[in-house]
Amino acid sequence: MHVEQLVQLLKDKDLEAFEQLIDKYKRLVEKIAFQYGIEPNEITDVVQEVFCNFYRKMEQLEPGQLSVWVFQQSFHSLKDYHNKDVSKKEDLSSIERRYGYYIENKREMLLQYCLRELDNKWKQPIILHYFHNQTFEEISVILKIKVDTVRSSLQRGGELLKEKYEKILHEVLQVNSYEKDLRELLGEINYYYERLPSLVNKQDILMRIEKVKASHKWKKLLPTAVGIIGLLLFSTFTVKYIQDESDKQAFREQQETEERENQSEADSNPEVQQVELDPELVAYLNQAIEQLATELEMEDVNGLISTQMIEMVLKDMLLNNPDPDNREFVHNHQKEFIDMELTPPSITKENLLNPDKRDEKFMTYLYTLSKYEGNFQDYLDNLLLELNIPIEEYDSIVSSQDHLTNYDGPEKLKELIQTLQKQGYYLTRNSEYDKVTVQIDFVQVKENVEQAGFNPGYLKYLDFTIDYGDQFHTKAWDEHDEILLELESILVDYGHFYSETIKEYIISDINTNLHYLIWGNTRPKPLPEEDRQVFYQFLEENPDSVFWDVFHTAVQEYEASEWMETIYPPDFTYIKALFDERFGTIKLANFELNRRWPKEMNSIVIYKELQENFDPSQLVDLSPLEVVSLYDYASGKDEGKVYNSLKALKTFPEDTDLNLIELRRHSSEYVFTEYPSENNAIVHLADWNLEHVTSVELIKDNNIWQVAWIYKNNSSN
Repeated sequence: MHVEQLVQLLKDKDLEAFEQLIDKYKRLVEKIAFQYGIEPNEITDVVQEVFCNFYRKMEQLEPGQLSVWVFQQSFHSLKDYHNKDVSKKEDLSSIERRYGYYIENKREMLLQYCLRELDNKWKQPIILHYFHNQTFEEISVILKIKVDTVRSSLQRGGELLKEKYEKILHEVLQVNSYEKDLRELLGEINYYYERLPSLVNKQDILMRIEKVKASHKWKKLLPTAVGIIGLLLFSTFTVKYIQDESDKQAFREQQETEERENQSEADSNPEVQQVELDPELVAYLNQAIEQLATELEMEDVNGLISTQMIEMVLKDMLLNNPDPDNREFVHNHQKEFIDMELTPPSITKENLLNPDKRDEKFMTYLYTLSKYEGNFQDYLDNLLLELNIPIEEYDSIVSSQDHLTNYDGPEKLKELIQTLQKQGYYLTRNSEYDKVTVQIDFVQVKENVEQAGFNPGYLKYLDFTIDYGDQFHTKAWDEHDEILLELESILVDYGHFYSETIKEYIISDINTNLHYLIWGNTRPKPLPEEDRQVFYQFLEENPDSVFWDVFHTAVQEYEASEWMETIYPPDFTYIKALFDERFGTIKLANFELNRRWPKEMNSIVIYKELQENFDPSQLVDLSPLEVVSLYDYASGKDEGKVYNSLKALKTFPEDTDLNLIELRRHSSEYVFTEYPSENNAIVHLADWNLEHVTSVELIKDNNIWQVAWIYKNNSSN
């Protein structure tokens, strides 16, 4: 494909074109990251993030500038990752641990270390000129500096690099001088750069981009608006508990006063005054509001919370993201937010019949039902006040909803009740608080879900939502184990019915409840005796629960700190692994986020010791993970003595693939170990969502763990 054609497709965010960009520039970005000084065990993550930034800023591409743009965006991304603590001294062993696998010569290792410590303004020209053959003029364009500045930067940067190198040679290797000039030295280290192994897999980059695209980024764009909406919702629900009609009116008047004061403050804020929504977005918003009014059969929907707040939220997105480079990104998520807020339950109910992404349609339906329940409640409260409906008539309003033709009250109220029924709600009378309450008609909701053909697993989760959906904030913390165990039962009994999306919704619910149970920070410290018994009781009554080890670990930490502190709730991926049939029992202590390479830092030292003086007794105390890490490290070396000593059998079956380097390419985020028996262990190397997993089985022979089998253990979803 011609470069100019590729650029145009990239600006349109064409994924196939982006794959070509990865193929063309992945090695370049990997080398720049290494040269820049990124920790080798972080390069995989960093390069993935660099390409994610590429994707976000595709629209900046200009014809004829692709290579320039790649260099510019790489430097821009990498500077945020670079270790700025240049004053920290390191000895030779720490430098060898970092670079020993990639650079064999100690002098070149030290030169790489010195380059890493240079300030960016000296380092960038050196990298471009000496390692990527860029001319002074080309560097001038990339770094946006004058050609004379390029010359002086290369000269001054070279002098500083030589000074650092001479100093560290003397301090570490006791070498007082060296004969080679800077260009020759940099040429020698470039030999190692050109032979760096591939550090990042293209599919991992694409998966990372899909994760970015799929995540609801708009949530991160709303810090101010979320607070405002939270206050508004607090005010709305506070009204439910104000009994006297005059008190309600006084409360409303107080609200109006505060709103006027807030508006006055906003008007005096020059930032707010200057924010203007894109005309195309305004048209999109107005059309969405008109469609909402048509669907709800209401002349005016501006009394709903969603429509009242949406323009302010959209402006707040712009205020919190002023960078012009992000404007298209923000604009797209503004539209997503409009769609999310202004799509009523009747539409999401119809979407249940759409065979595409049914799991998302199901969860969206439940979400809009919950959201509009609050919308309609607030609207109803205001309408009752506006119409001056006395409390004495509340019962007749509720009783009339099944026979609206006989209702002789205000037409506006009658129309609202009709809207509520069409959208899946009904009214109840809350006598305790003198309130007419909007409720979701879950009987009708369940019928809708059944008629749409959803399987028993979805109906079970719906039952859970009906039974427990409103109890998270009303139950005491020590009663959340009931919710937790019910969610566990749902996943165990019905998990095979669910897509990965629904499973992750349920696991998210589990995480929330675990956090509340284990880490709730409103409890007194040390934990009182009656609270401690909640943990002991769970362990005694639920020995078969997948969460038993989590509670056991929490109790151990509590006891060690005299019931002052405990573990932080486990990682989302750990909870996900507990319900994955590919894995057996995984203890929390054997699960970790690990992006290092080698996976255990002692692998380099142990390998060199074994290479110099091979003694199998050095392997006796190594854990399964340490053996796997050493095996992986040794597999990339020409010498096979150490590598072969870690194999459990001398002759493997023909269909056994022991090429760990190839198999683990997708698996770089998490490491966890299970022990099926005393002399058998399985180390799993997994990506962030457990889609790609490399499993390594080990057996223990003469107290030494050895690799028996390596296989792909990928998700079938």
